[in-house]
Amino acid sequence: MNRARSTNRLTVCWSVFNGTRCLCSECWSCKRKMQYNTQQIAEEKAKKARKRTHSLIKDYHCGFCGLFHIGHVGRRK
Repeated sequence: MNRARSTNRLTVCWSVFNGTRCLCSECWSCKRKMQYNTQQIAEEKAKKARKRTHSLIKDYHCGFCGLFHIGHVGRRK
């Protein structure tokens, strides 16, 4: 699957150069997660994950790939 690459990258993504894993924002928040085509599907998956894990998991729109992901809600200090 060919993905659109972010042109506003602030850090170097090593996966672009040599295919290795990296921890840039795009790899950490997008490439490692399941992608859902619609918000409705992502909401359903988040609801099931919340019930299964008993933790706060929400769906969100990804600025890198343009699709939807689910993830834990971060704690602010």
